[in-house]
Amino acid sequence: MAVELEISYLDVNGESATNSVSIDAAANAAATVQLFKNTSNCRVVKASIITPVDISGLTGNTSAAANVESAKFKMAVSLSGPIPSGATQRPRVTFQIPAPLGTLINGRSGDPANAAFTAFLAHVVSNRGEVLDTVDSVNYVR
Repeated sequence: MAVELEISYLDVNGESATNSVSIDAAANAAATVQLFKNTSNCRVVKASIITPVDISGLTGNTSAAANVESAKFKMAVSLSGPIPSGATQRPRVTFQIPAPLGTLINGRSGDPANAAFTAFLAHVVSNRGEVLDTVDSVNYVR
């Protein structure tokens, strides 16, 4: 069953950002938070579904002063999946990651084939629980 995951971040300057996305199962919440952390220079300060997610075991969970990034600047990752039975459109999800790692985005876009993005496909689903199997785009947004 799909559940809503909300992640709160803090950058090295003390600015915060919050991000939410539907994921495939509550049991995968901590792993999915780690996937988000792997793509951001921000520190994860809180993650919740219906109850808080334990983030004490996240690796590398510190705010970094890399790329002179702020939590106000984000990377938008757009995913889509196959057309569900009886539907006419592919399910689509876009989520934003604050203070993205410079290695993941070059100028205004990033490589959708990068393992950091394709790893999300194993856990992120549409808000109706539909499978997503394609990273459509990775863009820099403000």
